[in-house]
Order: sequence, then structure tokens, then C-alpha cells
Amino acid sequence: MSDPPDPALSAAGDIDAYLQELFLPWRMVGEALIVACANPSPEMREFAVRRYGPRSPIVVTAKRDITWSVERMFRDRLSHDATFHLVACTPDYSARRVVTRAPILFGASLVIAGVCGLVAASALTCTLL
Repeated sequence: MSDPPDPALSAAGDIDAYLQELFLPWRMVGEALIVACANPSPEMREFAVRRYGPRSPIVVTAKRDITWSVERMFRDRLSHDATFHLVACTPDYSARRVVTRAPILFGASLVIAGVCGLVAASALTCTLL
């Protein structure tokens, strides 16, 4: 946290990978991209080589440093996703869509029934006079 990653090296489309694998591209030193990670396992090393090439050294940091950095760099994107992801994927389960088709149909049928009732009452009144 005292030496944050270069935001230009990270992409919003990779947020899930950063948080699942607990890594971030940290700095460019010459041609090498240094990767900060919370789990410096052989699998993480292989992952970094596949993703960033063979000249991608790993530095170790705490899990909270990774999550804090992702939250700081992608605050707007994470906020947008938290607010609108459900409405984009399954709008019927989202509270953003206040009125659904069923209440609209019910309201329309009430209006039609009311109009029909007024027409019938008016016709009945005319015949009685």
C-alpha cells in the first residue's frame, strides 16, 4: 500500500482474475513486468509467465494490498457493477425495475373494466329516462 501499482498496467476487464488469483501487474522495469502477488506458488509463477511472458518476476505482498489496490484503482467500475449487474443479467429479480408486466396488465384491466362499467351505467341511465 505504501508503493502502489502502476494503474496503467492493469485493466478493468481483469478485475476477477486479480481478485481470484490475488495478483496485480505492479511495475515495468526495462522490458520486464513485475507482478505482485499474495501467493508466490509455482502455479502463480507459471500463470505470470503465460500471461506476461518469461521475463516477469514476482514480488510478494499481502492479500489486503492486492484487494485494496484493486478497490482503489477500479472503484467506479466496481460500484457500477455492484449497482447494475443484476438488472443487466436478470432484470426480473432486480429492484431497479419497479413495475413489471403483471401489475401493468392488472392496472390496464381495471381501467378497461371501469370504462365498461361507466358505459353500461350511462346506457342504463339513458334507457330509464
